[in-house]
Amino acid sequence: MEKQDGINLIEQVVSDSNLWNAYEKVFANKGAPGVDGITVYQLKSHMSKYYEPLKQKLRDGSYQPQPVKRVAIPKSDGTKRYLGIPCVLDRVVQQAILQIIDPIIDPHFSD
Repeated sequence: MEKQDGINLIEQVVSDSNLWNAYEKVFANKGAPGVDGITVYQLKSHMSKYYEPLKQKLRDGSYQPQPVKRVAIPKSDGTKRYLGIPCVLDRVVQQAILQIIDPIIDPHFSD
């Protein structure tokens, strides 16, 4: 595996093209809001307000994801299945990280 510079990786994560691509994927997937109540439809205005602070927090390591919303989904047998729903902004961060590390790591797990 090629050694990657952690600073270089985080700069790739917070690049404008990567973050906006992540935003578009999260928006396309829709999904329910997390504990903050922000929907994917409200995300763009939320991103424009918090975009630069988000990038800085990711760069300096101070970014803290919100708690995950726990939702119970009833199953046909009467039991419940629990889902954890992250806030949409946290989903953008997760997607942005995935887009950078997946091409690096995935080839080492594929046949």
